[in-house]
Amino acid sequence: MRGVKVVINWAEVMAWSALIFSFSGESFTASRTLIALQFWVAFLNLPLDPGALYLIHAAARKGAHFGEFFVLGLLLYRALSDATHCDYVRRGVWVVVIGASLAVADE
Repeated sequence: MRGVKVVINWAEVMAWSALIFSFSGESFTASRTLIALQFWVAFLNLPLDPGALYLIHAAARKGAHFGEFFVLGLLLYRALSDATHCDYVRRGVWVVVIGASLAVADE
């Protein structure tokens, strides 16, 4: 049963990593997400000047980037917790190493 749980945990890590890489594709470029944000601002008739719009856009993109890698870190930690018997500090180091490697590969 433990082996099945380990496989499922690592499958979740792989699926989430694939999702992160798909967000790096053409459909989620900065110009396209800005167009989508401009649409919603116009649709909701929000009185935003261009500077505020660009600030919101930058904050939303950075926040999404942080969020997706935060979730990846949680999934990695859980997968490593079930797969290894090392202490939490070593698991944390491995989470940072694997997460940073995926972040570099994503860019």
